[in-house]
Amino acid sequence: MKMSAASSSTRLLHGDVDLAILFSFTRSYFEWRLNVPIGLVRYLQQLMPRKRLIDLYNAIGFHRHGKTEFYRDFIAHLRKSTDCFVWRTELAEW
Repeated sequence: MKMSAASSSTRLLHGDVDLAILFSFTRSYFEWRLNVPIGLVRYLQQLMPRKRLIDLYNAIGFHRHGKTEFYRDFIAHLRKSTDCFVWRTELAEW
């Protein structure tokens, strides 16, 4: 059976790895017009379980939601870690 030019260049997405490439930051952002994006984000998270909520919100164009998730993750990290911030006494030279 001979494949046509169109069908030989067609590629289906298989699994979370292919979807992660589609929604990676090396690609253009998608922009969705949604009032409540959490439904789409939860669906995408089921398809790509290794992606963080931050990345999914940013990928669909909801950057403020992404920042909020980043802040929540950061605060959760600080609550369970022993990391300390150090005040710098000198200004960095430009």
